[in-house]
Amino acid sequence: MSVKLRRVGTSNVLTVPFFIHTDCKEYNVFVGTDGAIIYIPTQTNDTELQRLARKHGAVLPYRF
Repeated sequence: MSVKLRRVGTSNVLTVPFFIHTDCKEYNVFVGTDGAIIYIPTQTNDTELQRLARKHGAVLPYRF
């Protein structure tokens, strides 16, 4: 299944398909070296987050 990127205000939005069920309401977002967009629940601790990002070739986001 593919989803289309939409513009909402000043943000770009990807819709989550109905068959993906989650209890999370907030995610960290990464971009893989191949351009893949990766969402990881924010409840994940920093060490695990870095491990998952490296595993999937993701570039860690800028920390504000």
